[in-house]
Amino acid sequence: RPGQTFDFAALVLGYDGERGRLLVEQRNRFAEGDLLDIVSAGEHHGKVLAVAHMTDEQGCPVADAKRVQERLLLDCPFPLAPLDMLRKARPQPEPSPEHSI
Repeated sequence: RPGQTFDFAALVLGYDGERGRLLVEQRNRFAEGDLLDIVSAGEHHGKVLAVAHMTDEQGCPVADAKRVQERLLLDCPFPLAPLDMLRKARPQPEPSPEHSI
C-alpha cells in the first residue's frame, strides 16, 4: 500500500523461556542484523528485536529468512506470546533534488 512504512516479517508461534528463543513463521524476508519492531498486546509492544542468531527447526543456521512461511528460531530476550508480530521498517526513498528546499 502507498505510505506503508513496515512489512510484516514474522508471526510468533511460541517462546522457549529456558533458551530465550522465539519460534516464528516467516512472512516477508528479513536477515541477521535486521531490526524488527514488536507488535503485541503485551508489555513488549514497540520494543525492537535485533536479529542476531537464527536457525531452522533442525538447528541449522539461517542468515537470510527468505522462504515464505518457514518456521525459524530466533534469540529473543522478550517473552512474546503466540500471535504477536514482528515487522521490518521499509527503507525510505531519498527525496528527489527538485523537492529540496
